[in-house]
Amino acid sequence: MTLVEAFETGNVEGVIGRPDQIIETILSKLFFFGDRVFKVYKSEKNSITELDNLQRAEFYSQDFLWNNQMSPKIYLKLQPVAETERGFLNVSKEKADNFYILMKKIDNSRNLTSLLGKKSINSNELRKIIREMTIRVSFITKANKNEIDQVLNADWFKFNCKNIESLKWVYDAHPDLPKNKADKIIYFLNDFIRKEPYFSSTICPRPSASIDNQSDNIIFLDGQVHFIDIYPPQKIWRARDDLFLVSRVATDVAVLVGRETAEILYDEYEKIAPPWPNQVTGVYEIESALIKTAYYFMIKKPELAKKYMNFIDLHPLDYKT
Repeated sequence: MTLVEAFETGNVEGVIGRPDQIIETILSKLFFFGDRVFKVYKSEKNSITELDNLQRAEFYSQDFLWNNQMSPKIYLKLQPVAETERGFLNVSKEKADNFYILMKKIDNSRNLTSLLGKKSINSNELRKIIREMTIRVSFITKANKNEIDQVLNADWFKFNCKNIESLKWVYDAHPDLPKNKADKIIYFLNDFIRKEPYFSSTICPRPSASIDNQSDNIIFLDGQVHFIDIYPPQKIWRARDDLFLVSRVATDVAVLVGRETAEILYDEYEKIAPPWPNQVTGVYEIESALIKTAYYFMIKKPELAKKYMNFIDLHPLDYKT
């Protein structure tokens, strides 16, 4: 029996009955029991199942620590478990063969994607996203400095080339994102990296932890901003320069509301960060939009995917030339 099956059939210690609701993501399943949510990574072949037991334990631990740092009122506990004849029982980390993450149930209709679509978020709230994200990510960056330096500063230029190469997963996302189009965008990004002086040094000029801060993962509750499900599954995605994080949110705002509103985010970040070349955030917007196009096609939201594709087509940095 897998841990997912145990939650489905009521065979997990301390979890009574059957779930009220189950939501499936690309890598995990979320089981809802009243105001509690249990996150379990799926057992189907993916980047998590390929890890050995020690690596898996470390992945779960870091997943919880990063998310708890970004949203401590939502991410409550990391629970180690082991399979027995009586189902999955709570054990120490050393004896565990699996883990789940206990979360507080949230109102997902309050995520940034939904708020932008309804135009029910104001400029002060957008500015708050940038301020809070910057503060919380800085703690993760300090706690993981050695790993971030290892990823970024072996060679900043080579890191960016590898990162663009890693985008090729989008080729298989959906037929409505044609491979030749995705390939042309990736070629443009690769060419830009090779020509732009910002990427030419061996040392990253603005190292940061990198989180999955796309708009579905940003929640407003009672006037407070929360960031959920932000731990990237691949090591290369956990480190970046700070500009990519700002550009990723700005891309969502630009696509769903407009460029003028997105400039609010950059304006706020200029108050707390050193200046940067605008063409760098521009190319990061194209990268972010490509990721989001593929993602929305994969989770069967083609109307949103096409908005991001259109954003790329109309971007001032024209990948088609």
